[in-house]
Amino acid sequence: MRRLLVLAVVVLVTSPLVVHAQPPRIAAFQLQCFRPTTPAYHTSATLIARIILANRTVWAVASCQDGPAHVTWPEVQWEDGQVLSLDVWMTAQLLDPTLTLVRETGCATWSGSGYYTGRCIADEALGGEVQVLVSIAP
Repeated sequence: MRRLLVLAVVVLVTSPLVVHAQPPRIAAFQLQCFRPTTPAYHTSATLIARIILANRTVWAVASCQDGPAHVTWPEVQWEDGQVLSLDVWMTAQLLDPTLTLVRETGCATWSGSGYYTGRCIADEALGGEVQVLVSIAP
């Protein structure tokens, strides 16, 4: 038994260990609701993103109110392949001091490059601006 243990240790120590680790694929996501300049008003938003990659489709859902979205964004791996399509749907809402809806605007876009940055505004005069950034390494 001891000889078998010694043989196993010798084989493990002398065998080359080959590790094929890939560097992480960088992806950045941000959804930010800006507080309106109208006193006591609020901004909220909901975002749905569909990322179609060569080997799988990834979905992300996030929401924010008067600040950044606090959400766990999806991880994208190199094995997922090239970004074929990035579809973003967003709803920006302007809310009064009692959180009653004043105005709502929907925005949608498509990108074939894995990069999108833009904004959606509930009301140009009263505010309710939302900004989004999605960037995935090619």
